Amino acid sequence: MKKIVSLVVCVVLLGGLTGAYLYLLNKNDNAEPDTEETPVEAVPLLDMKEFDLKQVSFYSEGGELTLSSIASTPTPVPTPVPADEEESDETGEEPDVSAAPTPTPEPIISWEIAGMEDLPLNKSNVSEMVRGAYALTAAEKISGTVDNPAEYGLDPPKARAVAAYYDGTEKTIQLGATTPNGDYYYMMLQGDPALYLVASSVGAPFSYTLDSLIDKALPAIDAQSLQYVYIHEKNREPLEFSGAQTETGQYALTLARPYSGRQLHAEDFQANVLNPMSGIVMGELTDLNPSDLAAYGLDDPLLEVRLIDSGGETHLLAGADRDDEAVYVKYADRPSVFAMNKTYLSGFYTIDVFSFIDRYAALINIEDCDAVAIESASARYDVQIVHETVTPPALSAESPAPDGDDPDAAPTPTPEPEKVIHPSVNGQAMQEDSFRKYYETLIGLSYDAAIENFEPSGLPDLTVAYQLSSGAPNPTYEYYTYNEDFYAVRENGGSIEFVINKRSADQMLLAMEKLLAGQLEP
Repeated sequence: MKKIVSLVVCVVLLGGLTGAYLYLLNKNDNAEPDTEETPVEAVPLLDMKEFDLKQVSFYSEGGELTLSSIASTPTPVPTPVPADEEESDETGEEPDVSAAPTPTPEPIISWEIAGMEDLPLNKSNVSEMVRGAYALTAAEKISGTVDNPAEYGLDPPKARAVAAYYDGTEKTIQLGATTPNGDYYYMMLQGDPALYLVASSVGAPFSYTLDSLIDKALPAIDAQSLQYVYIHEKNREPLEFSGAQTETGQYALTLARPYSGRQLHAEDFQANVLNPMSGIVMGELTDLNPSDLAAYGLDDPLLEVRLIDSGGETHLLAGADRDDEAVYVKYADRPSVFAMNKTYLSGFYTIDVFSFIDRYAALINIEDCDAVAIESASARYDVQIVHETVTPPALSAESPAPDGDDPDAAPTPTPEPEKVIHPSVNGQAMQEDSFRKYYETLIGLSYDAAIENFEPSGLPDLTVAYQLSSGAPNPTYEYYTYNEDFYAVRENGGSIEFVINKRSADQMLLAMEKLLAGQLEP
């Protein structure tokens, strides 16, 4: 009986194992095939140097482009060969050391687009595009023949490159569709029946368009080395700075228009105007050679910007808006029109010149001032400044060294002359430090805004006239009531361009009263 039970158990177990095997076998037969191509072995297709390639034409949905090479040969540099220390002859003389044969240098290659030779190109993108015509490696060879090229996007091809080499040979490369996972392209070479896979980074450049090849990056502008600034927004007065190089090699820029004589503050100009330009690019190519600039609002630009620094020049024209995010722009000396992101030019529209210029009414160094006459409606102050240079006595050689000093130490340097002033107001001598504090308040008066077409009537409410020690013309500033809050200021009898807050002028007069009363703290 036990033998029969054991036999039944064995039969049941065998049947279960057989069923499981048949189920798994049937499951694998019905599984979907893996459609993703997984390259396993790289295949070199073209193995040449860039200087072997003479010209290559690309054809794709984006159009036709022909790139031609320009070769320049660098100057050969002989390579000296050092003597081998172990090769001295038996006489002890050093062996002859001669230069190694000068290798023939490889030519330096640059590229230009046929018919657009003056167009600046993005060297990185151009290099990626032409590389596939002289140094091409497939990720894998899929098959030796292709029965239906259309199945792989190769009839017709998605893109095609025809390469001509300096040895007179040619190659045609055909790019097909991407694999289902998008990581590879199918590719064939004319005259080769095999089907290959190339990485997407290799295949994608075959479809680059003209827009991809143009160099759209503008050089960064260095505010510290600015030499010229011109900004003109339509229907507004142009803003122009020019200057000359200083002893330090930098340029000191002075406002020429609309207000003359104001100095440009490079740091403020950088923060308020140039920082929005960081990383500026021209944007999408809209029209390579427009027949009518009026279509883009560039026949009469809404904005013109010209900046020159030590690195070169940027001269842009901006026209109409393309949409809410982009504006049509072009280089002043080139025809092509681009659509630039508006934010790059935001610092140039409705520009506030007061955000980056010297706003002081009269920033006169106290060392250059001999006198100041200040007259208000209720008081007059006659300020006199007597200058003196005091030279401290030098230590004599016989003078004993101070306690603790090393007798062998270097001699004490000759003291520098010290400039001191002896100020007075209305004949009353002032304490020097307190007067210097007041003088800072006086020359700290600064303009708050620009105005136009204001001509006052009557006498000024306040007059400040300086007498300079240099012999230069003495500046005079007349303050007239503009409204309840501001004085309009006339400089040296000229036209009135700026206003100063009345509170600032009143605080200057109050500081003078405190100075006379001995209440102004240094």
